[in-house]
Amino acid sequence: MKLMLFNSLEFIFVFLPITAAIYWIAGKALGPTAGRLVLLAASTAFYAWWEIRFLPILLASAVGNYGIGWALAATCNTGARRAVFV
Repeated sequence: MKLMLFNSLEFIFVFLPITAAIYWIAGKALGPTAGRLVLLAASTAFYAWWEIRFLPILLASAVGNYGIGWALAATCNTGARRAVFV
């Protein structure tokens, strides 16, 4: 399988236009959340294209970062932000 980089012809002329079109269609037809999910799936596919064995690390990092962000947002008005990092 050929490596796809941001400056490769495959990315610029195939992956990016298809992703942009699907994002636009999903956003118009189903709402902004659907568009965001399309971008999430496309970015995950792009990074998995390079090396699939790194996908669990990427997903674990994304889930962990989301959880930390959610915990910070939940404690924003309580003054307990310090407890999130302990």
